[in-house]
Amino acid sequence: MKALLSRARGRPELAAAEKRALLAANELFRDLGDDTLAEVDAMTNLTTCPAGRVLYEPQGGDEVLFLLKKGHVQLYRLNTEGKKLTVGDVKPGSFFGEISVLGQGMSGSFAEAT
Repeated sequence: MKALLSRARGRPELAAAEKRALLAANELFRDLGDDTLAEVDAMTNLTTCPAGRVLYEPQGGDEVLFLLKKGHVQLYRLNTEGKKLTVGDVKPGSFFGEISVLGQGMSGSFAEAT
């Protein structure tokens, strides 16, 4: 499991508790039982991304779900000239991604930390 943990580096128990609390507070996961939430916890990574990092590209093809703890993410498409056309701004506490079972789609958009 790859995890870049900002404030909790060197203190894995703090990072794990912070991540579990973040998952449990989100509307997607708040009604899950402890065992199911533990499974979701085991399948997820807590990552710190610098501004400018592209988190998702349309040609990626994978199903992914992001839960933004803090900061902002810009969703955009590229026009035929290669210019960014912003289609959304994700704020802290929101989730976004490409998950067909949830009807959540990025519709050919990029996601970039801002």
